[in-house]
Amino acid sequence: MPDRELSKCRDIVVLAEPDAAAALLGRLPGVSAQAFPDQQRVTVRYDVDQHQYQQLRALLLQCGFPLEDSHYARMRDALIDYSESVQLHNLGVPATALKSREAYMHVYEQHMHGDHDATPEELRREL
Repeated sequence: MPDRELSKCRDIVVLAEPDAAAALLGRLPGVSAQAFPDQQRVTVRYDVDQHQYQQLRALLLQCGFPLEDSHYARMRDALIDYSESVQLHNLGVPATALKSREAYMHVYEQHMHGDHDATPEELRREL
């Protein structure tokens, strides 16, 4: 999987002290964080194989930062958490072995084609 698919850029709405929240997240290895105090948000960049969105939010909550808790935010966060967990699961799954084109050609050649009627001659009637 290309590295750009592992790299994530997410916004976390921090209702108080986004500068301090960005500083805290920026100290984590593999995480870069930038605060936007006027918008009450922190933009974080990380690789999903090293950190997950849920983990970063949990750290901020544990340190006492108030985060957005609207219905929309909960749905967005659940979708992000689900997509990252599926992506992590898929990283561990080996690629499926696909049949080659020749295998399908061989099967196709074995089938009868055209206007073949499987009814025995003795059962056929002319009208």
